[in-house]
Amino acid sequence: MVLRQGRQRKENWSILVVLKNTCPRTGYFSHLFERRRHLLLLLERGPLLTAEENVSEGVEAENVAKPGQKKKSASLNLTPMPYDGASGASLPRREFLCGPAFQSKHMTLTVAPAGVGKTSLMIAEAVHMACGEKLFSPIAGPTKVWLFNGEESRDELERRVAGTIQAHGLNAALVAQNLYFNSGRVEPIVLAETGSDGMVIYENRASHLVSVIKERGIKVLIVDPFVSTHAVQENNNAAIDKVGKLWASIAERADCAVHLVHHTRKMGGNEITAESVRGASSLVAAARYVRALSKVPLKEAEKIGWDSPGELVRIDVAKENNSSTTTKHYFALRSHEIGNGDASAPSDKVGVVAAFEPVSRCSFEITADIKHQLATLLRDYAHRPALLREDRRAKHWAGHILGPVLGLDPNRHARGLQDRLALLVEARLLATDKWTGPNGRDANVFIAGEVLGTFAVGVSAKAA
Repeated sequence: MVLRQGRQRKENWSILVVLKNTCPRTGYFSHLFERRRHLLLLLERGPLLTAEENVSEGVEAENVAKPGQKKKSASLNLTPMPYDGASGASLPRREFLCGPAFQSKHMTLTVAPAGVGKTSLMIAEAVHMACGEKLFSPIAGPTKVWLFNGEESRDELERRVAGTIQAHGLNAALVAQNLYFNSGRVEPIVLAETGSDGMVIYENRASHLVSVIKERGIKVLIVDPFVSTHAVQENNNAAIDKVGKLWASIAERADCAVHLVHHTRKMGGNEITAESVRGASSLVAAARYVRALSKVPLKEAEKIGWDSPGELVRIDVAKENNSSTTTKHYFALRSHEIGNGDASAPSDKVGVVAAFEPVSRCSFEITADIKHQLATLLRDYAHRPALLREDRRAKHWAGHILGPVLGLDPNRHARGLQDRLALLVEARLLATDKWTGPNGRDANVFIAGEVLGTFAVGVSAKAA
């Protein structure tokens, strides 16, 4: 068998063709029948070449030998590099563009099962980095970001980016200056393939990526998902190691952060770790930072103050090499209308990410300022007790009025706010009393507790 590469086409694709020197009577490709999927893929990309045509530069392949021959090994030109004695103070700092998940010159990884919100998170982070706004981690300023999605259409990516900008109130003009995105449906990236005689690495395509990244000053490349960028055996550690390290090489040569998105195995509700990735573990080994996404069970969500519609997702650090952060982040997936509807059809809805901050009763400090604001509010509402209902399911729940004083949004942190109100009752800053409504039914309402002194007002009157 010999390897032959196709001529360069306008879109810079290189076609690698496997031909047989001596073919059976049934034809050139009868021996490849069991690999018909791979062969059809080759045929779709361009015409096949004969063995006599020249091989173009730019493709690195496993050296293939004819029967009875040994493979020729590539030459090694490695020179030991001496230590120059540089002091630690003189060395450059690591460049984290948006927390450890996006480190310049390194490949990092997000892993999660299907349906958790990987793509929504990637779009949200890309858009926030493009306009220099914080989502989870601090950002130095607006950053040029390239988002490559191998599964969504260009139109769908447009909708999801627009929805994210709208939902977060971001600067659309600034995003347009710094965000690039491509759909793999139209312009696929395949950096490696496995043929009948071994693995082929398309170095010329990697070099092209490096070139365009440097040309446009891109600092972050997000690839979603990783599996769309190769056609090698997913369980082959050696093959995946080469593809993963090729992406790391692209990050190094282009001076940018490369962030890959990958699926995990079906976990059946078990905890997701770095070992949960689907296929070969060598991809995790090649990454310098790995984070895992998982849905938060309802009981755990309630403990941290989550009580809003939709599911809560936790971001855990699964592996870290160049940082020591173990901070967990949370986000919820919201449905957002992008406003493209009319009289004939409703607006499209897209999923957008909403960051969530866990709430802890233990971390809540009742300051003198909080006491003063509470006393003022309770005095003002002393004759309108119906607006300070204790039941958070009520339309006039007290959390809507007292939430801003306690530092929580009643719509996003209802459970956490309820816990803080209970803490105020324990501290005797609040008390409860019965209020009788116009229908003659009693309901519990909040009143000022005895600790608030002269502002304490008992409420037990009939509704006016």
